[in-house]
Amino acid sequence: MHKESSSPNKRRDKRVRFFWPVWVGHEREVNDVMYRGKAVDLTKQVVAITVPGTTPVCVGEALLTRFSFPKGDTNMFDMGDYKGWSEVVRVESDLHGNKRVALKLKSPIKEEYYCQPA
Repeated sequence: MHKESSSPNKRRDKRVRFFWPVWVGHEREVNDVMYRGKAVDLTKQVVAITVPGTTPVCVGEALLTRFSFPKGDTNMFDMGDYKGWSEVVRVESDLHGNKRVALKLKSPIKEEYYCQPA
């Protein structure tokens, strides 16, 4: 379920790949509409998610973002939570009609999160 990314990157924080639900929403929504996606990649400051292609997200938007992430190295059920704002920094379409969205978290994750050794 979890695996550390082996792709080269310029991030200094450890990076973990995981596939768990994430919810995002716009501050302009009157009825607290949240869109469901899937988190796929996480650092302390950025989370990459996939959402259906019809989800209304654009670069530069602020989104209310909520997701859980695995903490620690021993207890896979020890979870941390992120609830806060993020900024859409990248939106790409994939071959399956979904969008891959990179979100820069307004408040970086301060907790340690799970990462398998290489």
